[in-house]
Amino acid sequence: WMLLPLALLGGGLTALVRVGLIRATPIPSFTAAYVLVGWVMLPICTRWLGEAAPGVASSAPHAIAILTNSAQVLFLASPWVGVLVVVAVALHSRTAAIWVALASVLAWLTAWACGLPAEPIAMGYLGYNAMILAAALHARQTSIVSAIGGVVASVLLSWLCREWGVIALSAPFLAAAWLTMLLTRGRGPEGG
Repeated sequence: WMLLPLALLGGGLTALVRVGLIRATPIPSFTAAYVLVGWVMLPICTRWLGEAAPGVASSAPHAIAILTNSAQVLFLASPWVGVLVVVAVALHSRTAAIWVALASVLAWLTAWACGLPAEPIAMGYLGYNAMILAAALHARQTSIVSAIGGVVASVLLSWLCREWGVIALSAPFLAAAWLTMLLTRGRGPEGG
């Protein structure tokens, strides 16, 4: 029962912050309201509800992250949920599903190539922001090269958040999206 008032408060605040961001800046705010309100609400929730449950360790192989990345968009680490997420995206747009799937593979390869630990990779913690980024950049008709750079940046930013003890939410997606948009401004379809 304690979650309901917190959910209502968080949802209301997120809506208000989103409207404020839309009015205050011409750049797309994407999930900025969610991140800002989340960072404020998480300590309140932890204090009110007690310590958060510990993360579930995974003995799954690294490559399972290709599926768990998409499941983490729903805060789950099930590869089957990951398949359902990609199928849902494909029902909307096959091209977007291809972008999302490729971003998941690239995020996994980036984390693996950088030698990052297996557990956060397998759980999808380092790749879900890359998938959100791919969907957003696909919608903005961003070039493949810019999208690849954004995906790599989002994985590294996700790792930095984890190392610094910051709950990432979708902040790595936001930073990578804004950086990609800034660097590609004036070039290609997204520069207009």
